[in-house]
Amino acid sequence: MLTPMYRWTTIATGPVVIGLAYVYTFHYVYSPNMNTQVHGWPVPVVVLQRDAPGEPWLDFVGPTTILGLPINLVLFLGTWFFILWVLSAVITRSRKKPGQPRVQGDA
Repeated sequence: MLTPMYRWTTIATGPVVIGLAYVYTFHYVYSPNMNTQVHGWPVPVVVLQRDAPGEPWLDFVGPTTILGLPINLVLFLGTWFFILWVLSAVITRSRKKPGQPRVQGDA
């Protein structure tokens, strides 16, 4: 059973997590080595490579160019909502008194 606190928290923090997924997909750039640049994390949108430091960058554009944001949204939102669900369950269980009878339908 979802508590009102869980619902409110997911609605309030959902847009923040969507914004983070967007930023990490399109504005996060890292270099695993000096001749490689990866744009996007955890699912990259574009990977650029070059043979030597003076050479031009060559890009690898694949299906993640279109699918990067949806995949990252699922990963970010799924992970965040699972963490909130676990925290909500722990808080709800800790608020129950030891001698309090269980309501039918609780597991």
